[in-house]
Amino acid sequence: MHNVKISNLYQGNGHCDYKGLDISQFIAGSQIYPSVGGYAVIKTMQVDIPAHDDIEIITEEQYNIEREAYLNSQPKSPEELIAEQGNEIALLWYELMMVGGAS
Repeated sequence: MHNVKISNLYQGNGHCDYKGLDISQFIAGSQIYPSVGGYAVIKTMQVDIPAHDDIEIITEEQYNIEREAYLNSQPKSPEELIAEQGNEIALLWYELMMVGGAS
């Protein structure tokens, strides 16, 4: 398995150019397409990676850094926002109870 970074991913028509990589060999769910930069980071089972200036084999650590950055850049889901608000309300209620502000 390889981790690859594909630069200059998007063609003028908006379609992706995978630079000769076999997309059927991509590990499902491993593809990261940041909204800026015009590149992708992908795990692939392809053994022979084509030689191309726009394909870089990266380490697992580099892949994980890209993945974390991508996940942290995504907006929170409504469920996550509600859970956070619920935690804040519970904490405020607890603080009120500790100072004797509620009966």
